[in-house]
This record gives sequence, structure tokens and C-alpha cells, in this order.
Amino acid sequence: PPPFGAMTSQQQMSSSANEHCFPFRGEQEDDESQAEWLELCQAVVHEARAKHYTCIGSDLASLVHLERLDVSANEMDRFAPGAKADALQILQCYSNRFVNLTSMPTFPSLRFLGLGFNELGSLPLDLARRCPNLASLDVAFNHLGSLDEVVAVLRKCKGLKQIFLAGNPCSLLPNY
Repeated sequence: PPPFGAMTSQQQMSSSANEHCFPFRGEQEDDESQAEWLELCQAVVHEARAKHYTCIGSDLASLVHLERLDVSANEMDRFAPGAKADALQILQCYSNRFVNLTSMPTFPSLRFLGLGFNELGSLPLDLARRCPNLASLDVAFNHLGSLDEVVAVLRKCKGLKQIFLAGNPCSLLPNY
């Protein structure tokens, strides 16, 4: 059988546009897959880097103990409907393919969001509502062009203490 979280070729062909979401509970046809899923459900920290995932899936809601997740260096461009993680405090999504965050759910406990080296052209206007406890945001090396728009969004994030904007067009403006 394929490694836990990996899709069989049949699943990939039946999946729309080769969608490969993290986490993927799958069929769990054997005891080993079941045991790996149960272990993941108990994890507090998980790293799923460079696994060719295309989205953060709805099975994320099953990982109720997860506080830190690193899904960097994948091919992610969205959050699937139902993707939520109430305990998640640190989410690292560096070097993916996010163009916008319109599909991002509410993360009530999130304190750090790392989205550097993506393709973001803007931040969601309701970022403060989606991440009410956000203290640090890294969106370096994206395509954020309007400093006024970025400031308008970040002004609403009352607990924000640190922002990384280097490498964005807005960081080259004279009033930066």
C-alpha cells in the first residue's frame, strides 16, 4: 500500500484535477494506515513539507490536538471547505501557490501565520476576524503592491506585533 497520506493512482485519477489535500484520511484499508491516522489525530506538531499537497483539506478538523503545522514547499493554493483547526497556533505555508486567501477559514487560536514565498496579491479584508489572536504575520516575498491596503487590513489586527513584508512591491515604495 502507499505511504500514509499518499493517494493511490486510482484515487489520483478519480480526484478532480489531481487534488491532493492534507490531511487525507482515505479509506484506511489496513491496520497500519488506521494506526498512522490515529497517531496523526493525537499529534500536537506535524510537518508535511514537500509532499505535493494541493490544498489544506477538511480532514484538518479531525486533528483536534494540532497546535503547529508546517505544510511548506507544497503546491497548495487554497483551503478546502470545512478545513478548520481550533487549537492551531502556528501555521507555516511557505513556498506554496497561494494567490489569495479567500478560502482561508477562521483559526481562533492562531498566533503565527507564515505565507512567505507565495503569490499573494492582497490580504483578506477580514484577516482580523479570521485570525483574532494573530501576533505575527510573515507574507514576505509575495506580490503585495499597495501599502495602503496592507496597512488597512493590518490596522484591524489588534494583537499583531510583528509583520514581515520584505520582497513585496509595497516594500519598495518611498513611504514604506
